[in-house]
Amino acid sequence: MLVKNIYINGVSCISPQPTFEFGISQVRKLDTDFSCLEPDYKKYFNVNTLRRYSRMLRFSILTAQTALKDAQIEQPDAIITGTGLGCLEDSEKFLKSIIEFNEENLSPTAFIFSTHNTISGQIALSIQCKNSNNTFSNRYFSFESSLLESVFLIKDNDAQCVLVGASDEKNNTIQTITKHLNVWTNPFDGTSIGGEAACYLVISSEKNIQSYAEIIALKLNYKLEVNQKAVDLLFDFLEEAQIEASEIDFVVSGESEFDFEQYNDIYNALPNASIATYKHLIGQSFTASSFGYYLAAHILKNSPKFSPYFKGEQLHKKAKYILVYNQVGGKYHSFALLGHV
Repeated sequence: MLVKNIYINGVSCISPQPTFEFGISQVRKLDTDFSCLEPDYKKYFNVNTLRRYSRMLRFSILTAQTALKDAQIEQPDAIITGTGLGCLEDSEKFLKSIIEFNEENLSPTAFIFSTHNTISGQIALSIQCKNSNNTFSNRYFSFESSLLESVFLIKDNDAQCVLVGASDEKNNTIQTITKHLNVWTNPFDGTSIGGEAACYLVISSEKNIQSYAEIIALKLNYKLEVNQKAVDLLFDFLEEAQIEASEIDFVVSGESEFDFEQYNDIYNALPNASIATYKHLIGQSFTASSFGYYLAAHILKNSPKFSPYFKGEQLHKKAKYILVYNQVGGKYHSFALLGHV
């Protein structure tokens, strides 16, 4: 879908990397523990507020507020969040209380905070925003669905500025479950590579001096048809976006070290593109792809010649067009074309 004239004006991310403080300029090496590197919340929230918020809400709300501050916006016209699993910590508390109290005299607090739309709702309460508020939980399309809805709101003139993002957390229980289901597991040694993060963007129909990038086109495809390849989807997408493959300067790829072969056709079809990857540094989750947009926005605005996220190459020229591509297990193909502003 050709989008055009939608601009990313603010970004923020709390992830297993020091993104909240240093953006994409630094990384730390992680092997199995892809937990968020969290700031000192006491600098941003009062004690009573911290007592109410679970760990998930803390890093999600702070990320959202920081993205708004980065865009110099106080009140967005809509808040839309994508999450695959919602607030797991509170879900676990509620389930344990059902067992402990034999389904009687249960406190509703943990249940209220465990629902998927808690994140977006609590962000709205924290900034007193009474505008449109939605949550999408659509497995590996959770963030992409949120972004698509945000674009529709702006294109239909129902909003001018939207706070859109994604949040997912992990804990010991989900690590155990995903390991048993063989999800987000290293096939070589059985260790979990599940991660967590909160990434938020502020997108708008207006470009300003804060703008990071323009969103030019988006495309989602759940699974390939018989005899169809991902590169076929790519060429259809580029045709819709009205751009040649040779014009793509960079690919921000959802490749992990265990599925890189599935991305090779995409790389080979873009002869002039350098490559950046991130899942080996933040882990895998239903909304890990949101980090790709955060990374691409930084590359387009700051034009770093080197970055720890670059795949063995440097950026020889200022990037004009970046392709953000993600797929998981041969399904959930998502394409986005971002442009320099």
